[in-house]
Amino acid sequence: NNSNHLNQISIESKGIQKAATSLLAILPLTGNSENTPPNKIWTQSIRDGLKLMEWAIHDFFPMPRADGSSKKDEDTRVKEEAKSHPDLWNRHQKWVSIAKEAT
Repeated sequence: NNSNHLNQISIESKGIQKAATSLLAILPLTGNSENTPPNKIWTQSIRDGLKLMEWAIHDFFPMPRADGSSKKDEDTRVKEEAKSHPDLWNRHQKWVSIAKEAT
């Protein structure tokens, strides 16, 4: 009887996770209070995600770029990008600190 109860809780929590995932997935498609069209929100979300991924790769697996720039050049480029995107950079730093603590 107790195992049935635990199984039911597990099924319910999976349903909650699925509903939360679905809700988060559609947020960029809903627009915002500033009347920004959904396609611009979606495009910016993709750009931000790619930028975060690029910075994470640079932090954990620094690689030379195809243009032959040095690591120092790449570090400088990332720092300049970070100045242009301070909110995004703060998110990046939080995720990197979480990942480093977990390893």
